[in-house]
Amino acid sequence: MSAISTAMGGSKGTLWSYFSSKEKLFAACVEGAIKSFRDDLAATLDASLDVRKAVGTFAARYIEGLCQRDAIALQRLITSEGAQFPELSAIFYRQGPHETLSLLGSYIFGQMEKGTLRRDDPNVAAAMIVSLCLGGLRQRVLWGMDRYSAIQAKRDATAVVDLFWRCYRNVEASERRRFSEVLPVDNNS
Repeated sequence: MSAISTAMGGSKGTLWSYFSSKEKLFAACVEGAIKSFRDDLAATLDASLDVRKAVGTFAARYIEGLCQRDAIALQRLITSEGAQFPELSAIFYRQGPHETLSLLGSYIFGQMEKGTLRRDDPNVAAAMIVSLCLGGLRQRVLWGMDRYSAIQAKRDATAVVDLFWRCYRNVEASERRRFSEVLPVDNNS
């Protein structure tokens, strides 16, 4: 709290008047850091777009966001301090990964309801996408083995979409569409 008040140019007492605990201050910092990222991710999940395009854009932006210097620093902080301060991990999870999974799960549920995706547990499908995004480039950047590359992020996102589509596309609906394209349905008969 002393270091924060010094950096902000205020007093520790003023800081304590806004945040009654270090955990509440940390929660506010995490929320401030990820709000625009989460809003950006939400904008990619446009229900009117093709599912593969929406999920691909989501995956590419998610990978890009997770590879940013501040995001990497936060992930490293949570990893290194989480065992000693589990409440920090819980705050981070609720405001970051949990919110992302909920956002993506809701989108997938809507696509399952529309019949675009086969019916299954949308939360499992969302977790699959997120897990696939956490590997590859993001993992190498986190470990300091690589730098962010938009080209590699797009490749990783394309692989994520390909695997997701193989697992969750509604094959029956795809076959009906393909059949109706070959033999148009006459609604008057």
